[in-house]
Amino acid sequence: MERSFGFSDTGTWTGRSGQAELAPHEAGLVATSLLLAAIDVRTGTSPIPDDALTVGLAAGQLAEMLLTRKITVRTGRVAPCQPPGRADELHYAELTIIGEEARLGEHHDLATWVDYLAQTALGRVLTRVSRHIVGHRADAGFWPVHGLDSQAVMWAGDRLLILTGASRTLHHAISTPHDAAVVMLADVTGLLGQLSALSDRAAKTTMAATVAGIPDQFASVLPWLAPLTDAVAQHRARRAVRLR
Repeated sequence: MERSFGFSDTGTWTGRSGQAELAPHEAGLVATSLLLAAIDVRTGTSPIPDDALTVGLAAGQLAEMLLTRKITVRTGRVAPCQPPGRADELHYAELTIIGEEARLGEHHDLATWVDYLAQTALGRVLTRVSRHIVGHRADAGFWPVHGLDSQAVMWAGDRLLILTGASRTLHHAISTPHDAAVVMLADVTGLLGQLSALSDRAAKTTMAATVAGIPDQFASVLPWLAPLTDAVAQHRARRAVRLR
């Protein structure tokens, strides 16, 4: 059953299909990109299974923390740190709260952080969407709930480019291979793959101009996913043996 987000595109799409401009404070909004891309504009629902969506959003938030220098990751462990600047005070405050809530003892492995973030990720990102998008008004296609409009949705396709970079950043930030890190990265890239698979269906909606470019955006990252998928399979096989 598809999850409904309570809104749909009630107007006629008249948006421009050119490159969208991103404000500096949006540079780290990886989870926002995921949620916007996962919603079918025509129906206001998401066909992505809840477990995949929430874990993907959680991993997206973790990616944001790394990109905004809220945390560092070394040998599979997360260490909080202070960023050099605060381009977006509200976003920084949100990540600060999440970081404080997720501190479980002295050692913070990536899997623990993702598991924790997944419990609240959907609610947090929906709240963020209403906070960051409200005030933008398109001439047509206005979404009454959360103040979301067609122009804002058009930006989602360009924001997905940020997610590709975020995934690579996470991959290279982990200096030593770690099973938990591999699983966490698989959650991000797994959701990427599901969003890519939706492109044919989504192209039939009113945001066709946005979604049409998604396959090309994913093309560069797909070859990198193959060895990652193999690593995850090996990790799960080893874990299954240990549980016997």
